[in-house]
Amino acid sequence: MIDFIPKTLILQFKKLANIYFLLTAILQCIPIISPLHPASAIMPLTFVLTVAIIREGIEDYKRHKNDHTMN
Repeated sequence: MIDFIPKTLILQFKKLANIYFLLTAILQCIPIISPLHPASAIMPLTFVLTVAIIREGIEDYKRHKNDHTMN
């Protein structure tokens, strides 16, 4: 339970699209480079990662419950 979020984040950032959006968010935080507000890149990335973490958490919980009933 303690290492669920770090492991999930590592798995999420193995996907090239998530790395791209992270780099975009980092670049938008630099005012010289981007005229846009940083939240316009950080919020979608946060939303996608949150949904993915919740989905994987539910799948892990169901797998744990299923393993418990099988044993």
